[in-house]
Amino acid sequence: MKNTIIFNLLLLSGIAQAQTNKADVFSGGGGAMHGNAYSNFGTFAQPLSSATWCISYMNREGFIKAQLSYAQATTTGDQSVCFQAPVETLVATIMNTEGPLLKQWQKFNGTNWTDIYQATQNTYNPGPLTQTSVYRFIVNDRAGCGTVASNSVTITVYPPFEAGTISSNQVILQNTAPALLTGTIPTGGTPPYSYQWEVSEDNLVFSSISGATSLDFQPGILSATNWFRMLQVSPCGPGVTTNKVVIHVIVVPQTLSVTNVTIFKGMSKCYNAQQTLTVAGNGTTFKIKAGGLADLIAGQQINMLPGTHVEPGGYLHAFITTTGQYCFTGQITPPAKTASITQESGITPPGKPEDGFVCFPNPNTGVFTLRLGSEPGVSPVTVRIYNSLGKEIQSQLIFAGRNHAFSIENQVKGVYFMMVEQNGQRNTVKVVRQ
Repeated sequence: MKNTIIFNLLLLSGIAQAQTNKADVFSGGGGAMHGNAYSNFGTFAQPLSSATWCISYMNREGFIKAQLSYAQATTTGDQSVCFQAPVETLVATIMNTEGPLLKQWQKFNGTNWTDIYQATQNTYNPGPLTQTSVYRFIVNDRAGCGTVASNSVTITVYPPFEAGTISSNQVILQNTAPALLTGTIPTGGTPPYSYQWEVSEDNLVFSSISGATSLDFQPGILSATNWFRMLQVSPCGPGVTTNKVVIHVIVVPQTLSVTNVTIFKGMSKCYNAQQTLTVAGNGTTFKIKAGGLADLIAGQQINMLPGTHVEPGGYLHAFITTTGQYCFTGQITPPAKTASITQESGITPPGKPEDGFVCFPNPNTGVFTLRLGSEPGVSPVTVRIYNSLGKEIQSQLIFAGRNHAFSIENQVKGVYFMMVEQNGQRNTVKVVRQ
């Protein structure tokens, strides 16, 4: 016989009892266990982790308790789930058992297995998870013969699904097409990802663009300002949208006449025409006061007729665009040859427009304006002012706007230096305080 036990049973108080002869318990051929009814006592129980019997002798005369159980425990397989998504319930199966068992679900903490509070049933649901976790199910018999553990179950949690970005804002002329809009892939979730470009005319209600399902998108010719964004979708739940970009559409007239205009201190004006721009003339005026600033941009010709006057400390910047760049299409960077006016008109070039900023009036009495060539965008502009000894006397971060007033009235008369920095690029202009 195999896996048998032979002993003399006595029934005392409902407990199976058998007397044995001291340590006269042995495994016979074929795995049989035999015991003879003599004086000493021991406890027989089949361990959960093997098909043999375990024996626990007592220190005093007592009874032989036969725990006739042999268990195997298994659980459901591994899972892969989205971040904070529901998890399938873990189910443990116990086979080949007799008698009561102690059950417990455990979680691996990276070093040890720890019991999960009140998780003592055959099923367990961890709930939504934010990180990958490993579980197992253990069974312990009440005779103290040992513990059997199930296979471990790994629930892999994908990182949170986050949208990529698209770029970038543009300013274009009416009835022209913008540059390509480009996107970046999302992060987290699980591939495959899908994309859908959307458009809005009011920045409130967006609609899908038919066929625009690639990471990049080329809009067609636009006659009005439009906003764009991209819906990015993963198998992990609902989609997410990227940032929005705006394509500003501006109307630039073919020809324009600017007459009877006065630009005062602190004012900044820009006038443009796709072909010809005419200033003053025929008894009219165009005046720029000290501290005022004007840009004149045309596609073919600029006529500055009698009546055009720029006072000392004022600034007039006129040029013919060769790139389709007008008043509201970004940084104004003129070609090397620009329109000029005699010194009598009072123009005081305050720096280098090609550096992306100008400072005026310069010289000044301690109050002046810094005009950036374009909006700062996503990166702020850092402005620092130093005295002639190299000591920093003022600093400022600029996040928006092109015109910014500065004052060094509390400083002594002399030469100062203004450093303008953005994205690691620096340019410096000399400022004279009179």
